[in-house]
Amino acid sequence: MDGNYWSADSAEYSVQPAAPSPADPSGLESTRLFSEALRDYFKHYEHRDKRTNHEKGIIFTRFLESIGGDKSLHDITKAECVRFREMYSRLPKRVLMTSAESQWPRY
Repeated sequence: MDGNYWSADSAEYSVQPAAPSPADPSGLESTRLFSEALRDYFKHYEHRDKRTNHEKGIIFTRFLESIGGDKSLHDITKAECVRFREMYSRLPKRVLMTSAESQWPRY
């Protein structure tokens, strides 16, 4: 390996879809969309400062854009998450929180 341990192109990050977990034998959790999980996430954390949830909403919206739109939780790969983290960490803060402000959905 070339020393870039977080490379999304690495074979280490080619994640295969998992079988339904024993906790969810019906497989329903594997078909749940990321946006549905976000609604539950924001409902659970509605007591937090609104600015915190707003900033997190921007980040989640950018993540959805980076993976090509809403997907089931089961279909989101580790490689996509690593790629997003690398890309997002390179952006200046003023770009991170301003350009998507008007676009993030209210979950």
